Amino acid sequence: MTLRDTCAGRTAEKEDGPGLPPSSRAIVSPYDTSARYACHGHIISWKGFSAHLTETCVPDSPNVITDVVTTAATTHDSKVLPGIHARLARRGLLPAEHLVDAGYTSLPHLSQAAREHQVTVTGPLNSNPALQHRRNEGFARDNFHIDYDRQQVTYPQGQVSTGWHGPYPTSSPTAAPLIVARFTKSQCRPCPAEQQTPEWKARYAVRSGVESTVNEFAHGHGMRRCRYRG
Repeated sequence: MTLRDTCAGRTAEKEDGPGLPPSSRAIVSPYDTSARYACHGHIISWKGFSAHLTETCVPDSPNVITDVVTTAATTHDSKVLPGIHARLARRGLLPAEHLVDAGYTSLPHLSQAAREHQVTVTGPLNSNPALQHRRNEGFARDNFHIDYDRQQVTYPQGQVSTGWHGPYPTSSPTAAPLIVARFTKSQCRPCPAEQQTPEWKARYAVRSGVESTVNEFAHGHGMRRCRYRG
């Protein structure tokens, strides 16, 4: 079984101003003190929550919603993935492959999904801003497969790392610990990133269908507006 997943914010608004507490702590609604302000990039912003929808996408079969969860708007999408898989496991609905957008593709959580639930998470990794990547000179993280259990890193030509060091702490409180994998100079040869291949793009294109489900929830059932009694 293959699942596809997406997230939708609620109550679009814009907010800025000096002297405010962090968005994760600032109260933005007198009606619900758990609502938070969040933004994606420079265009999309809202006050409220985020809703995450998961549905099946088996060819020639009806699409069935298997999980819905609401989180604080400031909760990063990647942190929601372990909970989704845990609930699907309890229901006996774990997929072999889970198609997600770029917000969910945290490398530690992808590894956790494979290790704990034998689920392959497929989604685009964020582009690498390094100079050698922009010039197509050298490797990006897209090229590598990381095996945390064996402490090995492999890229498409089959070369396996010769060293594994860490984890080392980082300066960011939200970043995963740093691990350094080493390759010998003789191992380094150009190779294509998997997510740039036509086969990967064709397989991942199935995920776009979940956007119609979000549209139905938002415009047919008022998902973008929180309702209160009293």
